[in-house]
Amino acid sequence: MTKLNKIKPFEQLSDKDWEYYSNFLVAELDSTWLNKASSNPIQLLWKRNDYPASQELYILAKAMENLKNIDKICYETQLKKIKSKDYNTSKGHCFEVIAFSYFQNNYKMRPTSKGKPGVDATMEYNNTEINWSFKNFGISQAQIDFENKSKNIENISKNLFRKKGIYNFDLSIIFIQYPLTKDIWDKLEQDIIKSIQQYSNIPIVNGNERLKYCYRICNINEENLYNNQLSYTFTALCPYHKNEEKNFCSKLEDAVANLLAYSSLKDKNKVLKNALLIHIPETINISDCLKWGQKYLDDSTKEINLLSFYQTYIAQNKNTSGIYHAWQYLKKDLTLPTPMYIEVPVGTITNETYGYIIDSTKENLKNQYVYQHGNIYKNPTIDSNERITGNLESIAIGIKTNTVLSLPNSNQSFIITPKIFSPDNKLLIL
Repeated sequence: MTKLNKIKPFEQLSDKDWEYYSNFLVAELDSTWLNKASSNPIQLLWKRNDYPASQELYILAKAMENLKNIDKICYETQLKKIKSKDYNTSKGHCFEVIAFSYFQNNYKMRPTSKGKPGVDATMEYNNTEINWSFKNFGISQAQIDFENKSKNIENISKNLFRKKGIYNFDLSIIFIQYPLTKDIWDKLEQDIIKSIQQYSNIPIVNGNERLKYCYRICNINEENLYNNQLSYTFTALCPYHKNEEKNFCSKLEDAVANLLAYSSLKDKNKVLKNALLIHIPETINISDCLKWGQKYLDDSTKEINLLSFYQTYIAQNKNTSGIYHAWQYLKKDLTLPTPMYIEVPVGTITNETYGYIIDSTKENLKNQYVYQHGNIYKNPTIDSNERITGNLESIAIGIKTNTVLSLPNSNQSFIITPKIFSPDNKLLIL
């Protein structure tokens, strides 16, 4: 076995077990392949050395081992696909392997054959055979556009504040309705540029009633900030595009159709049921998906008996950190397992989407897109015994607090960011 210099996913895991699963990945995926420069999410994770990367790799390794022990033919097929050069192809098949493993300890489940591409696994429960399809729903184009344009304004704002020599700002933007046209974003950008040019550490609130937006610029409400590094928080809120629910239901309809096209009964003495597990992006509230899913089940005449929604995100604070797994399901058939469980190798299972920080308050936002980024840099504190302590945490999705250590009698300083943070607080294969 090769000794790998990678941080353990969690402290309770023995060094021996972590070494085993790290080397399992090396043996199955090939060391040369793992270390190649590529956009494949597994290769990107392998190059990192932080807790979230190790946690994702550990979950993948456990799931791969599980599938290999159950069905080697299916395993070899999935192995080729998760090594795809295409990011989304790899991520989608990683999810299929991982999702299958979540049910293994509580239910009798097997992967399906090549001839049934719409069905990923079959679960046996009492006198029922449940065909499962695992689907990964990416974010909508409307949300991608919103995030890209928000990021552009974020970068413009950071550059302008640096030029002014102001190293502390909080910028919050609220749209009353989804900004459909380019001229809305152009006018917002012009207004914010003008406001930043006029800014002198006194809060500015501005907006445009016709174009349905408002914004506020002020200082961050934090003490002990490091003065020579830009500390900022940036938040943009926007109601869902009018077609968000329609697009979600369209994807759902396609997934159901694909499942039903290949769903068939192996054992004629059993009853056939159909179920979907849908991986939703962290930026959509899981409660909204439940609402849309319930409406779909109420209106649909198709033989879909269970809809489940799964969402992952990284949540951190002063005392805990790690991957959170939000899991909820809807049943159209009362004969299905109640309650239904998943088990995860690492992380916390919850039933809700993580909150965002709005006006210093954590809120669980619904019916809207949220783009939130920020980095806060603080000086360490020195107690009476001359012990130095730093504040390292993530107060909400996208916002990190770092400590800057300045050397005595020197112009040198070091930014300390803990390994509980991933580079952009995003998960790659979960």
